[in-house]
Amino acid sequence: RQRIKERFGTGSSAAVYASLDDLWFARHDVKDLVGYLYDHGYTHLFLDEVHHLGKNWGQVLKNVSDQFRNMNIVYSGSSMLQLEKAGGDLSRRQAVYLLETMSFREYLELEGVLKHPALNLEEILSNHVRVASEIDGKTRILAHFDRYREVGCYPFYRESHAKFGERLAQTVNAVLEVDYPAIDDVSQETIRKTRKMLMILAESCPQTPNMSALYRELDTGRDQGLKMLKALHRAGLLTLVDSKGLKLSDKQDKRIKDAYEKTLKGQSRDTNKQGEYKNEEPMTGICKNIMSEIARVHWATGAHSAGYVPVYAVGAGAERFAARTDNAQLPLKIADAAGYKH
Repeated sequence: RQRIKERFGTGSSAAVYASLDDLWFARHDVKDLVGYLYDHGYTHLFLDEVHHLGKNWGQVLKNVSDQFRNMNIVYSGSSMLQLEKAGGDLSRRQAVYLLETMSFREYLELEGVLKHPALNLEEILSNHVRVASEIDGKTRILAHFDRYREVGCYPFYRESHAKFGERLAQTVNAVLEVDYPAIDDVSQETIRKTRKMLMILAESCPQTPNMSALYRELDTGRDQGLKMLKALHRAGLLTLVDSKGLKLSDKQDKRIKDAYEKTLKGQSRDTNKQGEYKNEEPMTGICKNIMSEIARVHWATGAHSAGYVPVYAVGAGAERFAARTDNAQLPLKIADAAGYKH
């Protein structure tokens, strides 16, 4: 509804919002609604809780879209599992937007604490001390971060801070007890084990869990355990991180976390190591060293290495640069080629 107000204004004659869990749809078809709106000049229909159309909701919307080609249909739903299941029917007709959980930066802006532009990973790694210092100068960030970790991920915390835990538990129960069995053919025993898996992981993170021990505690096999993990991931209840990249040891992981904690608390500002060409910040230096350890390639310096660098020359005097040369001699050879005395 907010999108309709922003795009079309209040009382628009071009767009309509409808929630498919409304009692009106118990005796009426969505096709009838689209036909009526189309005949009366409406161009946009926003459908919420689309999974209430049933398991074949994707096919229903596909048929409606084919029949009323000039009608723009925007659909949404609260069940990621059911949306994923039937979304294939619309794969060539739709543009999908996944609303992720709220970031800490978005939480701060929503609370009116701080408005800060989004930063990519490269900017954070290169300038994390400066950015942390700027933010720390505006607000005591750790107190807000502790609050964000408790309730800030989902905006419905604003409705009632005291009942956030209850609301979150209701959401999890709805996913496990309604959405999960509606999509996958699972027993009540599997649902029970999936719930237990979620609680074990929630209490042990952030760390890499011992999956063999987890499967033993759940009394389940690896294949079934992976299915439950993937179901929780698809439902948005947890996030599986791809481990195809760098694999860190426990000690390496701790070194990075320690450097990160010091950076957040402002303890790294006076510990920068001075390089010949630049300042080497602790977080950057530790990440660089760990990457060298994994690659088993170590450099003698944190700035320039002692490796050879190719130099190319074309034109008159180019032969002066054919041999291996100390870099201090390059300006002299350039001067000779240009006819300058030195």
